[in-house]
Amino acid sequence: MVELMVALVIGMIISMAAISGAQMFGTVGRSQGGQGSALGSAAAAIGAIKFDAQMAGLGFFSDATALCPTINLAVNNAVVAQNRVFQAARIDLLADGTDQIELIYGTSINSGMGARTLSPMATPMGQVIVDTGAGLVANQAVLLSYPAMAQPCTVATVSSAVAGVGGRTTVLFNTAARFTPANWATSLPSVPAYPDASSVSSMGDLVWRRYFVRNDSLIMLDVLTNTEVMIAEGVVRVRAQYGLAADATSTTVTTWRDAVGNAPLSTVDQQRLRAIRLGVVSVNTQRERPAAAGSCDTTLAAPVLWPGETVDLSARTDWQCFRYRSYSTVVGLRNLQWGQAL
Repeated sequence: MVELMVALVIGMIISMAAISGAQMFGTVGRSQGGQGSALGSAAAAIGAIKFDAQMAGLGFFSDATALCPTINLAVNNAVVAQNRVFQAARIDLLADGTDQIELIYGTSINSGMGARTLSPMATPMGQVIVDTGAGLVANQAVLLSYPAMAQPCTVATVSSAVAGVGGRTTVLFNTAARFTPANWATSLPSVPAYPDASSVSSMGDLVWRRYFVRNDSLIMLDVLTNTEVMIAEGVVRVRAQYGLAADATSTTVTTWRDAVGNAPLSTVDQQRLRAIRLGVVSVNTQRERPAAAGSCDTTLAAPVLWPGETVDLSARTDWQCFRYRSYSTVVGLRNLQWGQAL
């Protein structure tokens, strides 16, 4: 009987040790899995924003000239931009202290090669004549501009392109389509009647996206369709800064500047814009055990994105009970640089 009792006690001790070990390794496994997830979230967030940032501005420069001081755009008869200051890569500071990043570009590598109009418009968005070699066809998205007089740009869908004599094509924008509203004067009264020698360039398609954080997730908003996509979970902060050169002809970033509210850069500063610095902070959602005294000491210091940039997480409940990963990178705005006479 004594031997049986001893065996039972030893078995209970071994069982308790095994359970304790399983719990410990289970917690460690969840913590390590959460760390991997946090790293993956940061990488996914940076990767998505970086791709669009590298494309920003494609199609909105021609002959080293910025085409659009402002832009008019309607999508499926809904006005998206009414003579809005155009900035291909823009940062807005949101109320919660995170940044929203807005990026705009055309998808065709030839979109900056505009065809010159051979006749003025009689009325805003009336017909224009271009050389047949421009290759404009019906249902094509185009950008109309006249940078010589700082006229606003207008995105439109070609209604028809009729080839005529002398190698000329008559282009009209008078049938409601994706970027052509039912009535130009009603929807976009700021659209000008473009003069002779204006530019009409094929965009391929237009991409206009905004990235921001909501409820610990990176969200991408497609401005044209007003649809949202969650890019990555566990993202608690997105920060961005403008990289500005000393002047409009320099290629070296000398100043990193935060967004001021939701104001665009001035025209002079847009000419100095060379890069965007991006920073992302993600969280391991697996809460760590507090210290013996009951207070959390998993993260004692807030994450640092770059020198002088410490992310304030104090508004998060028990933020020190969680582990964070920070990641930053610099993205050169190549289309803005190539599109200017540097």
